[in-house]
Amino acid sequence: MDLLQCILQELEQKERLANEGQLLKRRPKCFSRSDSGFQADAETQLPSGGASAATSPLSSLPPAADRLRAIPLALSECLPPSLPVGPPPGLELPVGEADRFGAAMGMEAEAAIEPTNTSWEWTILNPNAKFKANCGCPLVSNPFSLAGFNDMRAIFTPGTLWQNAQPKDPKKHRKDKVWQKGCRYGSLQLKFSRRPSAEQISIYFNIGSCRLGPLSASMEHCTSQVCELSMDWRSHVDKGSSLTIGVEVRAD
Repeated sequence: MDLLQCILQELEQKERLANEGQLLKRRPKCFSRSDSGFQADAETQLPSGGASAATSPLSSLPPAADRLRAIPLALSECLPPSLPVGPPPGLELPVGEADRFGAAMGMEAEAAIEPTNTSWEWTILNPNAKFKANCGCPLVSNPFSLAGFNDMRAIFTPGTLWQNAQPKDPKKHRKDKVWQKGCRYGSLQLKFSRRPSAEQISIYFNIGSCRLGPLSASMEHCTSQVCELSMDWRSHVDKGSSLTIGVEVRAD
């Protein structure tokens, strides 16, 4: 009988110890903030073994010194070398930095402005054949831009000397009356897409080594003055059967 009571008491003690162990496992862990980060309370201090370090939620956090350290964005590497990084909104640069920043911005603005072209070349491949295909009508260039004027075109007429050298065709007898009033060696002229707004426009034409001009263009017309050629343009056709006509426009 005494042996049975001892066994019952021992079982009750083991059951009580097991229940107390489960309560300790279910008890929430309390943490307090200290100077070095988060630490557990003394009552629930985790053991320093290897298993506790692997299961602790603090093991994945970096040290406090690394968490508070600022991370540089390296914005200067994304900008041109001559352009410094500006201050955040609402802040001003120091005096020396402000001068350097303003000078760099001015250099960038000047580099972005493209120079205005004032000269252009028109190369006509086999102009003699093209005039024949057009029945002697003027040749018109593709649109181009000069001196701030967009969609300009050059007009080139062959002249009565070239017209008289062509074989006569009875079907085109009507065009002879037109060419009798034309220029002997041909002519050049510029056509604007709209009336020019500049007060003074100077126009020059270059054929070979000959420079013709200056010619003017008024604000009342969309075409410039007619430039009559003083030489036969056929003498300036190169060995490749092409003729190059240079155009210069200066607006004041």
